[in-house]
Formats: sequence, C-alpha cells, structure tokens
Amino acid sequence: MRIFLSHKNTPDNSYSQATNLNVLNGIVLDSEATEILCDDFISSFSNNEIKELLENICKKVRLKGQLIIKEVDANITARKYYVEEINLEELNSILFDNQKRKSIVDIGLLTRSIPESFQVEEKYFDNNTGNIVLKCRRVR
Repeated sequence: MRIFLSHKNTPDNSYSQATNLNVLNGIVLDSEATEILCDDFISSFSNNEIKELLENICKKVRLKGQLIIKEVDANITARKYYVEEINLEELNSILFDNQKRKSIVDIGLLTRSIPESFQVEEKYFDNNTGNIVLKCRRVR
C-alpha cells in the first residue's frame, strides 16, 4: 500500500490519500505501508513535535518499505532570499501559502528525527523549489 500524506492532492491514483494522522491510522495498519510520501506535511507540526510525529508515521512502514519526505528547507530558502534570487513576495509565498505550516525545517533536523530502524538512502536539495527530499528505508 502506498500512502500520500499531505494537505495537497495526491499526485496519482497509485497512492491512497491521508490528510492527517487520524486518516492515516484509519487506512493503514502498523507495518503495512510499502511507501509513505510526506509532501509538506511534517512542517504542519511544530518543531518540538517532529520526532514523535515521525515515529508515528514510520511505524506504519513495513520492513524494506520506504519513507519519502519533501519539505521546504530553511537554509535554501533563506539563502535564496539573501542573495536576492527570490524577493519578499516570493519568500512569503513559499512560507505561508501552505496555511497549515507551523514550522520550517532543514535536512539536519529531519535526518536526526528519523527512527533508528530506518536508514537514509538518499537526500538532496532541489534548488529551484527550495525543497529537500529525504528517502529512507526501514531496515529493522
């Protein structure tokens, strides 16, 4: 089972949509999901909730299953504004068009918050969008 965990619409029909943790808990059992894609979902929680949030999401992923996180990165976004690649209007759009956003994260925070039962396989920045993508696999 593939899960799209986001306040956005699912990118394709191969994913089941979950817009919050209650929906996630209702559609997938622990260790059932083959893939969970979190798209701008983690930042809808405060920074002090992220570790526990990721533990709850990760327990839904089966052994050898994948967790993919896409989020706006604080460092990239700040740098783009500082070097004037984006203006104030674009910065506000990036940060606040997602009305659910309660925090902004960076790749370090996300990497540190992933449970030990997961191995980070890939992490990269998309400089055009200011997003980070973190791909993790459950190894135990």
